[in-house]
Amino acid sequence: MKRLTFLALTAMIAALFAVSCSPVSIPATFRIFVNEVEARCPNYTAEDWAEANATCDRLTAEFKKKKITLSRSEVREVEEYLARFRELEANTPVLSERPPVEEVEVDVQGIEDFLKGDR
Repeated sequence: MKRLTFLALTAMIAALFAVSCSPVSIPATFRIFVNEVEARCPNYTAEDWAEANATCDRLTAEFKKKKITLSRSEVREVEEYLARFRELEANTPVLSERPPVEEVEVDVQGIEDFLKGDR
């Protein structure tokens, strides 16, 4: 995933927080974030996961600040989204940025001779 796409996601989440005329609840923000990660995580690289974790940390900090103003059901909902995010992170293989290794031809006979002592 390109850095631009992830920055757009981060900007969207920031915009959701900034809209004061129709405030978006913290659980809704987590839902949007986790759903986006879930949709894109099969293609995530290590860099993408680092950015996703940074976004999750920012959202979690905001959640902790406002936790006292939330209902029990909202707190539980956010905690479920956090658990879902961590599960996605744990169960999604990280794609490598490196190109695949080409097959290497091996001189099997030479290796067998070496092991037998016929150098």
